[in-house]
Amino acid sequence: MVDYFAGLREFAQSLARVMRPGAPAWVVIGGARVSEIYVPSDLIFADIAASAGFDVAGVVIARRLIAVGRKLGMLTDVAPRESVVMLRRS
Repeated sequence: MVDYFAGLREFAQSLARVMRPGAPAWVVIGGARVSEIYVPSDLIFADIAASAGFDVAGVVIARRLIAVGRKLGMLTDVAPRESVVMLRRS
């Protein structure tokens, strides 16, 4: 899993390097369940993208992979999903 997020960090940094300031980007990303623990890859990627120089305009759930959500920290109704992370190059 660590390699996956290292790859996402490299992707975000490369994308930020080649995009013009103010340009939008939309990234579709799915969550994952690892050893029965849900990993909110969309929220983690949004944080990675922000650290790479993007403004995160939003994270929109495109499709729930299961119908019933659970509590995750301060968040409620979190369920495995595919999301669109909306970015704008700062």
